[in-house]
Order: sequence, then structure tokens, then C-alpha cells
Amino acid sequence: MALGFRQVWNCGSRVKLGGSFASLASRQAVPASALFTLHCLLFTSLAVASDDVEPVPYFDTVNLEPAAAQIINAAQETFAWQQEELDGPMLGNAYGRLGMVYQAWQFQELARATYRNARLLDPDDYRWPYYLAVYYEEAGEFDSAINHYRKSLDLKSDYANSWLRLAEVSLEAAAVDDAEQAYLEALNLDQEMAAAIAGLGTVAMRREQYDVAIDRFESALKLQPEASQLHYRLALAYRHTGDLGRARAHLEKRGERIPSQPDPVIELMKARTKSSSHFSDAARQAFEKGNYQRAISGYRLAVDIDPTNLSAYVGAARLYLEIDRPEQARQLLGRALELEPDNATALELEAELDNSD
Repeated sequence: MALGFRQVWNCGSRVKLGGSFASLASRQAVPASALFTLHCLLFTSLAVASDDVEPVPYFDTVNLEPAAAQIINAAQETFAWQQEELDGPMLGNAYGRLGMVYQAWQFQELARATYRNARLLDPDDYRWPYYLAVYYEEAGEFDSAINHYRKSLDLKSDYANSWLRLAEVSLEAAAVDDAEQAYLEALNLDQEMAAAIAGLGTVAMRREQYDVAIDRFESALKLQPEASQLHYRLALAYRHTGDLGRARAHLEKRGERIPSQPDPVIELMKARTKSSSHFSDAARQAFEKGNYQRAISGYRLAVDIDPTNLSAYVGAARLYLEIDRPEQARQLLGRALELEPDNATALELEAELDNSD
């Protein structure tokens, strides 16, 4: 569905655009004193009032490293055609995926604008308020971060990392009771989450409950012995109890590694620093080695980053044929042939499927 002409506010003038998102950027000069020049591109959608959709800044990537420029330009070009074809939650998803690229490359204001529109258009996806919460947390806007983590949890309350991050930002905001409750919620979902156990130790330290803190820190350290920063926390706790010998022993072992917790949602965003072809190539190599699960994950990520990656659809279809999952293979081949109706490999695989029915 076409959404009408796009407009750019540039030095007070309004300009109609007929070209793509990326081609407009290529016509703008970037001052030497700035990494990128911001423009305001006004996107509208039938799903929400145009006044609600935030102008999305974008920039010419001429001053970026070639690898970064290639990935960001590809994301912007993909969004350009999606903007013309999609509306409602699907357009919201497109905004969100573009925001993931911006956030992965640390263009935070660009990410914030696109995530906000993603939330407006696709309000049932917990990822968009989650990514916004991360943005606000990193910006030091803790109240906004807390608000958005809670909005994300309203949509998906069983994601333990949301509770963990809510707890940590609540501590930053000196909301100790709220932090404790969020850590406990995280542990209800993952009883061996060392970061949450260590967080409860920090809560106990704030309350001057040093014996409790020691017990929490020791428990976390048993789960993650590599989390050497916990030795410093233990040293402080033992010092407060008057056990200077143990305090000194832990101080000598202190390091900088904090308790860690894998976060698939954040990892999916950070993967945007690599191209779609990187993941489809890795998936193909995994397939050739017989590592089918890794190959499936790679192909999924490849098409998530670039929905027009023809080789990923074809490669994934070949994989599903290999593991005798013809329905999934046919769906992927259908998508591949939508992109390129005359693709010889896809047609051959489709014929193989037809003959096997």
C-alpha cells in the first residue's frame, strides 16, 4: 500500500521526494565536523494518526567505515520499500527492525525515534518497549527506563531478563524495594541467574545486612566463578563485619568481570553489526558440516536482517528438505520465488518437492 509522498524539513523548506530513503541521503552533504547530518522524514500510516508518528532522523553514511555504511544503507533501503508496501503492525515491525540496526551501531537517537513508531504501530510486541528501555537506561533517564521495562513486562512477563534489567535500573534510581522484588521475579523464572542473586546481595548491602550480602555474593560466585568483580563486593561486606582477613583475601582476588546473563533479545539487536550475508554464509557452512540447528538459526537471522536475502531462503529450503520437513521448505521456496520467479535453484527444489508428494 502506498503511503503518499514523503516530506523532508530542510532549513525550513518542504521538499517532495520521489526517490528512496537511501537515495535521498546520498544527495545530502555531511559537514566535516559531524559524523552525520540529521534530517526529518515524515512517515504516515493508516494505522495511527499522522501526528502520532514521530519524524525519523536519518543520515548519509559517507563518513562511516565501509562495512558499517553497507549494512546501514541496506537497512534503510529495505525500510524504504517496506514503508511503501506495509501498514499497521507489519510497518511497525519494519520500524523496529530498522531501529535495531541503528541501536546496534550506537546511533541512539535514530533508534529511539524508530522504536517509538514501532510501539505505536505494533503495540503488542514486547521488544520495542524493551529496546526503548535500554536506550533510556543508557542515557541515564532511569524513570523512563523503568516505565518502559514495565510496559515490556506487561506484554511478556516471563522474560527473566526484563525483570533483571528492571531491578538493576531500579537500584540506580535508589528504588531498593522495587529492585528487590524485580530480582526475586527474575529468580522465579531462572533460579540460577547469578546476576540476580548478586543483585540481591547489593540490595542487602544497601540495607546494611552484611551477612545476608555475603551469603548472596558467595552463592553468585559459586555459579559464576569467573565473575571476579564479586570478590570486591565480598571484600567490602567482610570489612563491614570486621572480618579483615577475609576482606583482604577477597580484595586480592578482585577483578573487573561482573556476573553475566545471556540476553537473546539484546544479542539479536547486536547481531545487526554484521550483514545478512554473513549469517547466511555461516548457516551454509554449518549445514555442510551437518550442524543443522546452527544452520537454521543462521538462516533465520539472515532473513530477519534482510527479508530480501534470496540465498538464505533457498539455503534454508534445501536444509528443510534434507531433514524431511517439506512444508517449511515449500514456504521458503515460495518466498524465494516471490523475490525472483525465475530462480533456477528454487525452481529445481520446488520440482523436487512436487515429485516427492
